[in-house]
Amino acid sequence: MAREKSWFVGSTKKTAGSDANTAAASGGRARWGDGGVAQLTNQLGAGASIGGIDPDRERDPPARATALVFPEVERATTARWSSDHPPPNFQRLFASIQRAEFPLGEHLRALNCDQQSPCRGEALLPPRDDKSSYVPAKSSTKEQFAKRVAELDITNDVAFRVLSRKTKPGEKAPRLVEMRKFWSALSEMADYWDTSADNYYFTKAPTDPSKPGHEMFTKEVKRYKGRRMGNGADMPDKFRADTVNAFVEGVISAFGCRVNPPHVAEPRFAPTMQINKLEQPVRLTSIVMRLPAELQKPGAFLEGPVMGVLERNTIDFGSSQSASKSQGLSNPQDIKISLRKSEHDLLREIATMLMIAQQRAREHKPTTQAEEAWYSTKPRWGGGQGSKLPALEEAEDEYGEIIDRMNEIIDRMNAVPETPEFKLLEAQRHGTAKKVNRARFMAKTWSTLKGRTPGMWSDKTKYMAIGKPPGSPYDGVSSAPTTKYWLD
Repeated sequence: MAREKSWFVGSTKKTAGSDANTAAASGGRARWGDGGVAQLTNQLGAGASIGGIDPDRERDPPARATALVFPEVERATTARWSSDHPPPNFQRLFASIQRAEFPLGEHLRALNCDQQSPCRGEALLPPRDDKSSYVPAKSSTKEQFAKRVAELDITNDVAFRVLSRKTKPGEKAPRLVEMRKFWSALSEMADYWDTSADNYYFTKAPTDPSKPGHEMFTKEVKRYKGRRMGNGADMPDKFRADTVNAFVEGVISAFGCRVNPPHVAEPRFAPTMQINKLEQPVRLTSIVMRLPAELQKPGAFLEGPVMGVLERNTIDFGSSQSASKSQGLSNPQDIKISLRKSEHDLLREIATMLMIAQQRAREHKPTTQAEEAWYSTKPRWGGGQGSKLPALEEAEDEYGEIIDRMNEIIDRMNAVPETPEFKLLEAQRHGTAKKVNRARFMAKTWSTLKGRTPGMWSDKTKYMAIGKPPGSPYDGVSSAPTTKYWLD
């Protein structure tokens, strides 16, 4: 049975239908200009790079571009907690969420997060308490970072043509080195999202080229020139995740960091954020960790986390009430559901930030070791008469009885007997011996003192609050690109 996902993780993407998919309506036979060829190309060409598409070549039109609706949540008022104004019971509050459509306005207000939207990019990396910058002062790092910025300044069209080796005549091809992986991943997204070269138009085409005089019988067919082979609703989710990860990886590699998959503790199915004793799975694409200074040193682990990457597979986040009406939503219930999409997305983002903050707060806090846990210091007893497990005592008694009876037969016959009774006892002795060994193994397993497993902690991570001001009681956690929250 498939495990039911939490609302924090979110639901799977539902692929929208394509208005170019008319081949099925015509009996599955693709015809000139009716979009069947384009749809077949979309299906067979999933994963094809933009290097194989010429934006100036005429072809069957893809589906119209997908419209995006970005999240928009009204700013909630905040108030500092005190003895007179204590925080609410978060565990009880968040445990009450039972379905995806549950209204979450109260939960947003309870978190008491200051939402600043929009904000400038510089605000996402504020200066230290002494007004100095977090950007390292090493000249080599600055040079490496400058190289990446220069590659990002290249226009999409030029970068895509460099990848496909189809640079325009007289145009010098720039070098793509540090951010080449990002541009390659972005070119796959452009197959579905880049509308800069979209050109839909009609042209004359013969109704039946196989008949004589077909030049006299023509019809208007819709044609297309541009970069897309489909629309955003049809794009595989992997392309979006690869593009985001490649961008982050290209930038952070200049600072000695790398992108890793998030740690998922067994037997959980997703990274987990804790609210007291309540565990909430979090939708996290990847996590950024810092490489240790001495990579060859035994026991050197990844350090961090530095940041988390939350990639959404959603194209409609809902919006404000006025924007919802502009989308044609007149029913008040539909407008409420649209508004809740933004609330849910914001809470998922806050949950990811809280999980990152919880992991960063583990610095200098060791996991529980075997010599510290009660179950590895206090001996456990099975409860039998001889201080053994009852199953082991019973098996040993049965084995002893069989040996005694076999010895009686040997004494009576004055030799190794070959009687049927002795052979039967010999077979029973072998079976009982296996039962004794199995019971001894279980008893040994039960009596062995072991420490706890790492659980929510990764045994390959050295948890550190990298970038936190020394001596500060708070860890500033911010969210990009358009919204920022400060968690005290």
